[in-house]
Amino acid sequence: MKKKMLAGLALVASVILAAGCTKGEPEKKEEPVQNVEKEGQEEAPAESEVSSPMEGMKIGATIVYKGDEWCYNLDQDLNELAKQNGATINVQDGNLDPEAQMKQIENFIAEGVDFLFVDPVSQDSLIPVLDKAKEQGIPVVLYDGFANWGGEITTVSWDNKETGTLCGEYCRDYITEKLDGKANIVIITMAASERHQDRVDGFTEALEGMEGVNIISVQDGEGNRERSANVMTNIKEKVDIVFGVDDNSAWGAITALEAMNAKDTIVVSAGGYGAESFEALHEDHPYYKALVAVDPRLIAESVYEAAIAYLNGEDVGTETNIFLEAVTTDNVENYWTFD
Repeated sequence: MKKKMLAGLALVASVILAAGCTKGEPEKKEEPVQNVEKEGQEEAPAESEVSSPMEGMKIGATIVYKGDEWCYNLDQDLNELAKQNGATINVQDGNLDPEAQMKQIENFIAEGVDFLFVDPVSQDSLIPVLDKAKEQGIPVVLYDGFANWGGEITTVSWDNKETGTLCGEYCRDYITEKLDGKANIVIITMAASERHQDRVDGFTEALEGMEGVNIISVQDGEGNRERSANVMTNIKEKVDIVFGVDDNSAWGAITALEAMNAKDTIVVSAGGYGAESFEALHEDHPYYKALVAVDPRLIAESVYEAAIAYLNGEDVGTETNIFLEAVTTDNVENYWTFD
């Protein structure tokens, strides 16, 4: 099984006039062309075969939480692309802890890294240590999340609120077409993450005005499948829809629904990418019905491209957002090749 690569999405940058304003609405590209990896096609070399301005550089990186499968894959992509650019990278696990991230960045500064790639746990906590990096002349690319700082080269991410909005729009149509405008909804969130709260906001706003819709529970699954399953098990009311802020939340809920042999409940996820989810959609899973595809490879590629553009003296937009789309049984083959 091979992942389909989304072409033409290396950088979707928009320049925001006010420095440090990472909350703007950058222009997004049109839907990309999808390309299937051709059989027998050579994979990218593990080591750099072409000159890169990052060759020989030492990169310090912190990622929000390696316990999440999506972040684990992003970690792997960051390491692979470092090799391809002739650089070395040390990716530390922020473990959803701002203090841990601060210490990691302080250690990177002390080691004299040439570049910092930072996936912030929160938007404000890292500002003092990022200021120290700037004072030392260490360029910073923020990725995945945001910081209210302003000294970064760019922030490579996606519109987190839009992921919730896309899920909410899917559910709105489903409720209208399948449930006669009425539904009980459970939201499983991750309270420690501001970006996941943005997803909840997008989801709930997309359902506004639907009088027959009741959000009967909003609970913290902590980005953990077991915790999310426990949350679902303890809900006694009839549930029509579960909205998970990420795939761990969604699949944890599914584990509980399967154990309870629940009927007529669907689950949607605000962010995921990989074989488990795409195969489930391809096979028309009884519970898992939609996710917003967020390709970690595109994030990693855009991080390096922004860093290289900076080193080449090119302009880099303040925000770099990747394309987003709700994926269902109907369009999943645009994202994955199935045997």
